Amino acid sequence: MRKYGKSDIVYAIFLSLLIFAMLYGGISLIIDTYFNPPLFRNLATGFTATGILFYFYYPPNGVFSILIPLPFWIGVLAIVGIYTVIFSTLIRFNSKNRGKNPLSSPIGFVSGFGSIAFGFSIIAIAVVALLGAPVESPGLTSLQAHPRFLYYQLIYAPIIEETEFRIIPLGVYLYLRYRFTGVKTSIMEVFLFPGNILRRTGRKLDLTDFIFIFITSFLFGLAHYVYGGWSESKIPQTFIVGIFLAFGFMIFGPFVDIPMHFLFDGVASIPFLPGDHAGGFTLEILYLLLLFLCLIVTVILLAILYIKKRKTEKAEDSGIINPD
Repeated sequence: MRKYGKSDIVYAIFLSLLIFAMLYGGISLIIDTYFNPPLFRNLATGFTATGILFYFYYPPNGVFSILIPLPFWIGVLAIVGIYTVIFSTLIRFNSKNRGKNPLSSPIGFVSGFGSIAFGFSIIAIAVVALLGAPVESPGLTSLQAHPRFLYYQLIYAPIIEETEFRIIPLGVYLYLRYRFTGVKTSIMEVFLFPGNILRRTGRKLDLTDFIFIFITSFLFGLAHYVYGGWSESKIPQTFIVGIFLAFGFMIFGPFVDIPMHFLFDGVASIPFLPGDHAGGFTLEILYLLLLFLCLIVTVILLAILYIKKRKTEKAEDSGIINPD
């Protein structure tokens, strides 16, 4: 195990801000909805009620949803609890799995490649906009009138979408693959710690893995268009992000791809956060600081890759034997 370096410090700061954003947003929403519970109206009957809205994609019929008759803030508290467990697992797993390359550690992957994915996402949106097809969602726009429910959806989405598009399909694929190839493992390890199996067996991701990564990423992008109410221009952006998320799951597990997904939905939704108990200025500073840190981490990542490439080239040059 290597010593901690400068890049580890930057990644630790990045993760700390990500965790702070999750806790601040979640706790603020809990406080706000405790005193002002949101109401949900059934369009068919006109019946109005409060509760925890649970939903998931249900092809080919759309989105299946159910209103659990419990206080809304309990649902938010449950989400915050799940994130707390996930981030805690990420930190513990990282302390035991720090390789020579800082990017090969879980926190390094979330911070480094998460930032790269964030950058590619912005580029994809910019390209689409230049082509005259802006990414938009009428459903999301209408929900801005209900910021509490909008924020809830955007912090709930990383958990349910990763479960549906990464953890279950890729987990089932890996379990069947290992079962028929004689690799000893358990269902829990395959779905929660697939990276342990890779490291234990020395297996590298191969063509079959890449095919499943691309298929699930495409379905992830398509679902945002078909069921999420986004325009078709959303597909390339979510497809690119989905690839990074799928690699995160395959190499480590859900405690990596869910925090990475939160970087896109949870951080991007900070400006929508209701019940602002610290002032809008605080939220904007946090949001901009995370975006700025994404840029810094991306630059560090590219610098590491460049330096590593130069060292490899020098080592190869110094190893050349003069034929004379």
